[in-house]
Amino acid sequence: MRATKAAPRSEQPWSAGAEVRVGDALLVVHAREAGVRELADRLRDRLRSQVERVVQDARTVRSVGAAQGRTALAWGGPAPFR
Repeated sequence: MRATKAAPRSEQPWSAGAEVRVGDALLVVHAREAGVRELADRLRDRLRSQVERVVQDARTVRSVGAAQGRTALAWGGPAPFR
């Protein structure tokens, strides 16, 4: 994660970005806010929503494969989350 502070006269002087790997997925989030706390909240919210989306997609893939008598790895899909 990286965070930077712009010039004081800027409306949103704080910006940050983070890269997180969840299984095979690389999640990248960026945010720009006026205050440090707001920036941390925004990054957390964006990261949480992306992680939830990746986990939900993996569960959908796993349940479809299981319904067909196969696991996600058997047909080359992503590794299942546990």
